[in-house]
Amino acid sequence: MAKENQCHVAIILCDMTRAFDLCNHNVLEKKLEHIGIRGPSLKLMLDFLRQRHQCVAINNGRTKSDSGNIDIGVPQGSSLANLCFLIQVNDLPKIVNGEMYIFADDACDIINANTIPSLENIIASEICRLQGWFTANGLVLNLHKTQVMHICLGGRPPRPLSVNVDGAVLPQVNSTKFLGVTLDAALKWNVHIDVVCGKLSGACFALSRLARILPHQQLRTSYFSLFHSVMCYGLEFWGTAAEWQRVFILQKRAVRIISYAPHGTPARQLFINTNIMTLTSQYLFYIIKYIRKNIHLFPIKTFKSSRITQKHKNMLDSTCCRLAKSNKTVSIAGPGIYNKLPDNIKNIENDLTFHSQLKKWLTRNAFYDIPCASLTPIHTYTNKYE
Repeated sequence: MAKENQCHVAIILCDMTRAFDLCNHNVLEKKLEHIGIRGPSLKLMLDFLRQRHQCVAINNGRTKSDSGNIDIGVPQGSSLANLCFLIQVNDLPKIVNGEMYIFADDACDIINANTIPSLENIIASEICRLQGWFTANGLVLNLHKTQVMHICLGGRPPRPLSVNVDGAVLPQVNSTKFLGVTLDAALKWNVHIDVVCGKLSGACFALSRLARILPHQQLRTSYFSLFHSVMCYGLEFWGTAAEWQRVFILQKRAVRIISYAPHGTPARQLFINTNIMTLTSQYLFYIIKYIRKNIHLFPIKTFKSSRITQKHKNMLDSTCCRLAKSNKTVSIAGPGIYNKLPDNIKNIENDLTFHSQLKKWLTRNAFYDIPCASLTPIHTYTNKYE
């Protein structure tokens, strides 16, 4: 909401040098004790990490180097090693003033300020805090690869940020990849959709080749593996972007392929026949699931008139924001979408049954447009998106 308050927003994308390999065992031991892991459990975890050796073997193992001790780092490839590293960095958000988001060794710090000079000073201060924490915990923050992205939602872009820390100038980027999602400074998602469309085009090619040898059921399974998994990743964020239909066009191509239908065949009935949700239906499915799970966070709408029908009771209230991008976010647009659900689905108490019935309803209606104010069934739409 910082942009709603006309603040300048920047994202610091931290780059950790050899993050898993530099995990300090002594620091980790203290943190394990601090969170309550002691006695035999602590000894078991430390035995897993310590007294490890490694060597280099060549010529099919006939020639080996001398064995070397490994006294730092967590071995990658096991769930316990990942847990140890997460415990190592778990207190990182507590030392920064911004909003820190961490997943494994990927971390970003979101900060805001009223003016650009203030933003530059805060970035430099945050970097110093991060450097101090990384040094104290035996890790290394690579300043040459740590990036800054200044969020600008429209109009003329502001002057480039200038942040110098210990003689290193932090590079400013207009787009970057974080957790598999390509973010751009304008939050238009064009760059991410370009990447997604490239992958989906390759998936369509693979499906077209598989269609020559596989029956329908196996081909449908391949669709979910090759195409659906890529299309749905991060859909909650970019599902309302201006160029979302580029992805939808590729999805219709994929559905025609697995249905053995010629090019140009209307795809609406194919979605229903194959029991596959359209891109829009999948987006709505994620949004409604989120609202249902966090329904306690949204207040009930109040009406001035006392003559309220049963249909309008228990409707969720939503806030109208100044920026168009804010009105498209899950927390703002979600309640309005949830309110338009049919009562027979909305009133289901069991979550598993709710998800099942919601999925069937969205698949059966095969939405083609992302609605703003209503969830009108697709059969009332025009055929312009066939």
